[in-house]
Amino acid sequence: MSNKKIKVYVVEDDPAQSRLLQGFLKLFPQVETLGASPSAEAALDAILVQQPDLLFLDVDLKKASGLDLAKQLRQKGVNCKIVFTTAHPQYAQEAINVKSMDFLVKSFGIDQIRSVITLFEKEQAQEQIETQNTKIQLATPQGALSVHFDDIALIKSSTKVQTLVLCSDGVTHTVSKNIAWWEEQLVNKRFLKISRAEIINLKYATFIDKKNLSCTLVVNNEKYNVDISSSQMSFFEVTDLLDFEII
Repeated sequence: MSNKKIKVYVVEDDPAQSRLLQGFLKLFPQVETLGASPSAEAALDAILVQQPDLLFLDVDLKKASGLDLAKQLRQKGVNCKIVFTTAHPQYAQEAINVKSMDFLVKSFGIDQIRSVITLFEKEQAQEQIETQNTKIQLATPQGALSVHFDDIALIKSSTKVQTLVLCSDGVTHTVSKNIAWWEEQLVNKRFLKISRAEIINLKYATFIDKKNLSCTLVVNNEKYNVDISSSQMSFFEVTDLLDFEII
């Protein structure tokens, strides 16, 4: 298990409940609580800046709901694990729809928090296993580039023998491989060829505009708009299972 702390943020409008939850979290040495906010408005900027790994999010906030905040975060490319907390279990299905990791009904105790931390650690370990041996070596004018498939956001054809590769750090590299070569490498991975000249990583897609045949990617907090061919737009008819908004 990695020695890296699990960075946690709490959004809870009940001061007593917020203190209780933060008190529980202090009992886990592998957890670092970054902070807490009483509202969605106050939390949004803090979460975007601090980038927690795990978010405890109250559904029943006084103004914008926790569900609304979760949708905003997903649209902005924030992929932290979310655990909803509420006194109303009927919100469970909505929580599932925004890809939450877990759902806690108040009033929960230390055993439920322990289960959440254990689940987070198991999911993280599984994700690390899945990403092992997924680095690819690429030739660029600056030299060899080693990058995880998961860190590739967008691939664009440049010439018959070159492509432009946008990575998760926002840097674009010129790579000595054509688009056809990339198609072969990305079989069974979470990528989609959206036109003859472009391939996107669906992890970075946050918004699909069916009317204008376009897709918005968020990479390193920057938005990139790319066109989608009409033949590929049919893929997005089943995107209720994915993490982006469609209009």
